[in-house]
Amino acid sequence: MSEDGRLYPSVQSWNLSCNTDHNHHAYWRMDFDIGGSDQDQVFFLDRNSSKDDGWGPGWQKYLTEEDDKKPQDHSQDRVWFVRDYPTGQSVWIIPGPFDGQSGKFSGRDVSISKLLP
Repeated sequence: MSEDGRLYPSVQSWNLSCNTDHNHHAYWRMDFDIGGSDQDQVFFLDRNSSKDDGWGPGWQKYLTEEDDKKPQDHSQDRVWFVRDYPTGQSVWIIPGPFDGQSGKFSGRDVSISKLLP
Protein backbone atom coordinates (compact mmCIF):
# COMPACT_ATOMS: atom_id res chain seq x y z
CA MET A 1 0.00 0.00 0.00
CA SER A 2 1.34 3.42 -0.89
CA GLU A 3 1.52 6.42 1.42
CA ASP A 4 -1.59 7.90 -0.23
CA GLY A 5 -3.61 4.76 0.58
CA ARG A 6 -3.59 3.18 -2.88
CA LEU A 7 -3.01 -0.50 -3.47
CA TYR A 8 -0.65 -1.26 -6.35
CA PRO A 9 -0.61 -4.99 -7.00
CA SER A 10 2.27 -6.86 -8.51
CA VAL A 11 1.56 -10.14 -10.27
CA GLN A 12 4.45 -12.47 -11.05
CA SER A 13 4.76 -15.94 -12.44
CA TRP A 14 7.46 -18.53 -12.89
CA ASN A 15 7.54 -20.59 -16.06
CA LEU A 16 4.60 -21.38 -18.27
CA SER A 17 1.75 -22.80 -16.25
CA CYS A 18 -1.17 -22.31 -18.63
CA ASN A 19 -0.52 -22.55 -22.35
CA THR A 20 -3.28 -20.16 -23.39
CA ASP A 21 -4.05 -16.45 -23.32
CA HIS A 22 -6.29 -15.49 -20.45
CA ASN A 23 -7.13 -12.63 -18.09
CA HIS A 24 -7.02 -12.55 -14.32
CA HIS A 25 -9.55 -10.66 -12.19
CA ALA A 26 -7.72 -10.24 -8.92
CA TYR A 27 -9.82 -9.73 -5.85
CA TRP A 28 -8.91 -8.43 -2.44
CA ARG A 29 -10.00 -9.53 0.96
CA MET A 30 -10.03 -6.56 3.30
CA ASP A 31 -11.44 -6.54 6.79
CA PHE A 32 -12.31 -3.06 7.98
CA ASP A 33 -12.75 -2.37 11.66
CA ILE A 34 -12.32 1.36 11.35
CA GLY A 35 -11.77 3.21 14.58
CA GLY A 36 -11.23 -0.08 16.40
CA SER A 37 -14.89 -1.00 16.54
CA ASP A 38 -17.12 -3.41 14.70
CA GLN A 39 -19.78 -0.76 14.10
CA ASP A 40 -19.01 -0.10 10.44
CA GLN A 41 -21.58 0.90 7.85
CA VAL A 42 -21.07 0.20 4.13
CA PHE A 43 -22.50 2.29 1.30
CA PHE A 44 -22.24 2.20 -2.49
CA LEU A 45 -22.88 4.80 -5.15
CA ASP A 46 -25.25 3.82 -7.96
CA ARG A 47 -24.47 6.44 -10.60
CA ASN A 48 -27.59 5.45 -12.57
CA SER A 49 -29.96 6.32 -9.72
CA SER A 50 -31.13 9.66 -8.38
CA LYS A 51 -32.94 7.96 -5.48
CA ASP A 52 -32.08 9.54 -2.14
CA ASP A 53 -32.59 7.43 1.01
CA GLY A 54 -31.04 10.11 3.19
CA TRP A 55 -27.42 9.56 2.18
CA GLY A 56 -27.47 11.69 -0.99
CA PRO A 57 -28.62 10.98 -4.56
CA GLY A 58 -27.57 7.52 -5.72
CA TRP A 59 -26.04 6.48 -2.40
CA GLN A 60 -27.40 3.27 -0.92
CA LYS A 61 -26.58 1.52 2.31
CA TYR A 62 -26.16 -2.24 2.54
CA LEU A 63 -28.76 -3.43 5.01
CA THR A 64 -27.98 -7.16 4.83
CA GLU A 65 -24.89 -9.26 4.36
CA GLU A 66 -24.53 -9.83 0.63
CA ASP A 67 -22.28 -10.23 -2.39
CA ASP A 68 -22.32 -7.54 -5.04
CA LYS A 69 -20.91 -6.90 -8.49
CA LYS A 70 -19.85 -3.76 -10.30
CA PRO A 71 -21.98 -2.82 -13.32
CA GLN A 72 -20.55 -4.24 -16.55
CA ASP A 73 -20.44 -0.75 -18.06
CA HIS A 74 -17.05 0.61 -16.92
CA SER A 75 -18.28 4.21 -17.22
CA GLN A 76 -20.63 3.42 -14.34
CA ASP A 77 -18.11 1.73 -12.05
CA ARG A 78 -19.24 1.48 -8.49
CA VAL A 79 -17.49 3.09 -5.54
CA TRP A 80 -17.88 1.97 -1.95
CA PHE A 81 -17.66 3.92 1.28
CA VAL A 82 -17.04 2.25 4.66
CA ARG A 83 -17.70 4.35 7.77
CA ASP A 84 -17.22 3.73 11.46
CA TYR A 85 -20.57 4.73 12.94
CA PRO A 86 -19.36 6.08 16.32
CA THR A 87 -16.39 8.13 15.09
CA GLY A 88 -17.24 8.97 11.46
CA GLN A 89 -13.80 7.77 10.35
CA SER A 90 -14.05 6.29 6.87
CA VAL A 91 -12.43 4.53 3.94
CA TRP A 92 -13.21 4.95 0.23
CA ILE A 93 -12.90 2.00 -2.13
CA ILE A 94 -12.55 3.28 -5.70
CA PRO A 95 -11.79 0.72 -8.43
CA GLY A 96 -9.18 1.79 -10.97
CA PRO A 97 -9.75 2.22 -14.71
CA PHE A 98 -8.13 -1.11 -15.56
CA ASP A 99 -9.90 -3.28 -12.99
CA GLY A 100 -11.46 -6.30 -14.60
CA GLN A 101 -14.88 -7.84 -14.21
CA SER A 102 -15.91 -10.80 -12.12
CA GLY A 103 -16.28 -14.06 -14.01
CA LYS A 104 -16.29 -17.83 -13.68
CA PHE A 105 -13.63 -17.90 -10.97
CA SER A 106 -15.51 -15.47 -8.72
CA GLY A 107 -18.98 -14.09 -9.39
CA ARG A 108 -18.57 -11.12 -7.06
CA ASP A 109 -16.58 -7.95 -6.68
CA VAL A 110 -17.39 -7.36 -3.01
CA SER A 111 -18.84 -9.28 -0.08
CA ILE A 112 -20.32 -7.35 2.80
CA SER A 113 -20.67 -8.87 6.27
CA LYS A 114 -21.13 -7.79 9.89
CA LEU A 115 -23.26 -4.76 9.22
CA LEU A 116 -24.49 -2.21 11.70
CA PRO A 117 -28.21 -1.57 11.18
